[in-house]
Amino acid sequence: VLYADMTNLSTVLFTADEQHLVTASQSPVSVWDITTQTVERTLELRNSNNGKVLIGVLDGIVSALSPDNRILFTGGQWLGDDTYTLALWDFSSGELLYTLENLSAAVLSIAVMPDNSTLVYSLGDGTVVSWDITTRKPIKTIMIP
Repeated sequence: VLYADMTNLSTVLFTADEQHLVTASQSPVSVWDITTQTVERTLELRNSNNGKVLIGVLDGIVSALSPDNRILFTGGQWLGDDTYTLALWDFSSGELLYTLENLSAAVLSIAVMPDNSTLVYSLGDGTVVSWDITTRKPIKTIMIP
């Protein structure tokens, strides 16, 4: 049993190797070692360009981890900013890799294809986007009424 303040968790993810558990509600995201049942590291989710910290919207930070455990995807908004953001982080270092800024609504869910090629995310206004991770370009956008 892992012991910590786990109230209002919005994300609970296992790494592909099942050695770590990722939890989040607001910033920071915690990476747990399953064997020792302790927090191995935290990812503060800070934008190195402007120093702002990503925080959760609605029920907290929405996250997904690429199947190869290299990229952590998070949806939220920058503290002190009213714009919705989807951010890509290097899972090992916590370094910000890329952001999709000024989304039309809060990110509600995130999924990654098993081959690590495509990200799919949904927004609170009914928008669903498939996005090429390598080219960092949208593939298709649909609106769900």
